[in-house]
Amino acid sequence: MIVLNMIVRNAADTVLAALESVREIVDFAVIGFAGESDDGTEEQVINWLAEHFPERNVIGSFEFKDFADARNRVLALTPEPFFQDPNTWMIWLDADDTVLGAAELPGILEQMPPHAGAIQFPYIYQQDEHGNPLVVHDRERLIRLSVRGWTWFRPVHETLRTATPHGIVRLDNLTWVHDWKANQGSRSARNLALLETYHAEHPEDRRTGLYIAHSHYSNERWAEALEWFARYYHEPDNELDLKYIESLIREGGLHGKVKTMGWISSEEKVELMANSLGCVFIPFGEDYGYVTLEAFHSRKPVITCADSGGPLDFVRDGVTGLVAEPDPRAIAGAMDRLFYGMEAARKMGQAGYDSVVSLRMTWDRIIERLAG
Repeated sequence: MIVLNMIVRNAADTVLAALESVREIVDFAVIGFAGESDDGTEEQVINWLAEHFPERNVIGSFEFKDFADARNRVLALTPEPFFQDPNTWMIWLDADDTVLGAAELPGILEQMPPHAGAIQFPYIYQQDEHGNPLVVHDRERLIRLSVRGWTWFRPVHETLRTATPHGIVRLDNLTWVHDWKANQGSRSARNLALLETYHAEHPEDRRTGLYIAHSHYSNERWAEALEWFARYYHEPDNELDLKYIESLIREGGLHGKVKTMGWISSEEKVELMANSLGCVFIPFGEDYGYVTLEAFHSRKPVITCADSGGPLDFVRDGVTGLVAEPDPRAIAGAMDRLFYGMEAARKMGQAGYDSVVSLRMTWDRIIERLAG
């Protein structure tokens, strides 16, 4: 079962193309009309729903505050039974987006592991005059509704989060294409104002600064775009939403037990690793994972998950680290195992170091091989 989440207003030129791109895969549509003015979009959408989804839709109307607020309002309109079915997914779409390759989605969802709660796809935000991608982001565009607590944040280019543990899968089978030209003019000015207000209130959210840069670039305000791009790329990389993580720490009563560091230098990383008991590295489907090698060089065992991908090429369960199921309790159990078996942890760390040394994975070795 696939449920559509869409917010629309003043998108008469693009909304039907967006809806048609997912018509064959969507089973139920939840649509929110957000704003005061309308250019005929509402009538188009209502007629389209009557033709293709009679009695399989919910429509709501509300004032527009920002895109995250509107998206959350549409989520709240979704019938409760969909949240109770672990096989129901929600696809969220902008009125100026189209989805390429959507026909493959039902087959993809049938193969999703039960712990997967969100799926990322490439999102082409901007193209050149020949249709070649200029800006591409990975965005979560499908969520499993039985994973409770989903909310969107950021006023423009809204982003998903939930405190409920879940896995994230990244796939290339489908691609979202954004009609960025539709956001020029008055809508662009509105979006830029929303972003700048949010960034002033949340200066730690660097991603918003990047969106401001793209907005200026799209409207050929080159000096402003250069200033914001420079600000983004010259600040320390801190893609972690630290405020969100800190809120989870507070809610869990973990103050004093969990410490957020933010960006750290290479020297600080070496010191932290050297004085640790082990390293927890639990990505989903990682292609390689240098963190594992860094931990082994520091003679530390690595805890990873059975679906972590690349780290499993190096972590041997019980030998160089621990491989846990992708479940919070299983990961906590692995950490307890290191804490209550420190001598075994030390031996696993040494075994990890020995394995890296035996592979001769050094820059001298790489240069030697490349030089032939």
